[in-house]
Amino acid sequence: MHGWSHLAATDLDELHEFAQKLGLWKSWFQNKPHRPHYDVRVEHYHKAIALGAVPMKRRELVLMLRHYYE
Repeated sequence: MHGWSHLAATDLDELHEFAQKLGLWKSWFQNKPHRPHYDVRVEHYHKAIALGAVPMKRRELVLMLRHYYE
């Protein structure tokens, strides 16, 4: 993993709760239409995986977000 990743979920409350566990600030939330997410730096990536986040390819993430938010 290099640079940045996106943290997303099918439920916004779950997304915010998980982000809080990672130590992300709610002000970092990007409430973009059809793709709400947090940007995650490499130092949070491994902790996110340890807490149960599932790595996805970009295409998989886009399809998931479209399914839940469009």
